[in-house]
Amino acid sequence: MIRKTIRDLAAMAGGVLIQDTGAVVKGAVTDSRQVVPGSLYVPVIGARVDGHDFIAQAVQAGAAAALWQKDHTPLPADVPLILVDDTVKALQNIARAYLHELHPYTIGITGSNGKTSAKDMMKAVFSRHCVTQATPGNRNSEIGLPLTILEFDPGIEAAVLEMGMENFGEIETLVDIAPLDAAVITSIGSAHMENLGSKQGIAQAKMEILRGLRPGGTFLYLADAPELAVELQKPETRRFIEENDITVIPFSRRTCTM
Repeated sequence: MIRKTIRDLAAMAGGVLIQDTGAVVKGAVTDSRQVVPGSLYVPVIGARVDGHDFIAQAVQAGAAAALWQKDHTPLPADVPLILVDDTVKALQNIARAYLHELHPYTIGITGSNGKTSAKDMMKAVFSRHCVTQATPGNRNSEIGLPLTILEFDPGIEAAVLEMGMENFGEIETLVDIAPLDAAVITSIGSAHMENLGSKQGIAQAKMEILRGLRPGGTFLYLADAPELAVELQKPETRRFIEENDITVIPFSRRTCTM
């Protein structure tokens, strides 16, 4: 779990620190009911609930500091604040900086089905050889992924991250937070067709994970999905793979081999 001074967190978030107590923050939460003494509270603005409204509960539970969106006034006076333009983006900035500091071998997994099973299997395999941590449950969103990263321990050697999406650009955001050494697409289904238009659109959105690979990375994909074959034949995709020396490995459900 992340352990940083409030001043360090402000620098990682790209925010402005108000009231530095010198305290060390341990972990981060977005739900005031999950705050424990020493937590960083991250208020998120949702469709029906604004986390800023629960700052008093977070303080009472022992929050050591809170991110705070600048457009919310007046500022609470009873907790150190890191003022930011957007609390979610600031959370992502902290997670990106922390993962860069840990620098584990990082695997990203997406797909319409099978993400969690593949994540669990990869965690089991890697755990036999090195210190490995993975996404708990299906916490795979623009908020869930950074919270997962902030739970990683300093000794981590491999990170297995589940990556979900409902729209174009969401996987791109996740791999910007967590650049990858290996990327996996388990399947192409029909979920979120209303947002992406077709199974080909779903494949295009899933293929954003490829762009998150570091040079020399590995890309595993379901060969049984013709939509992925179409994406892999695009000139810009083939050029990216060649220029970045990406190893491409197809696998099949029919043979259960890679």
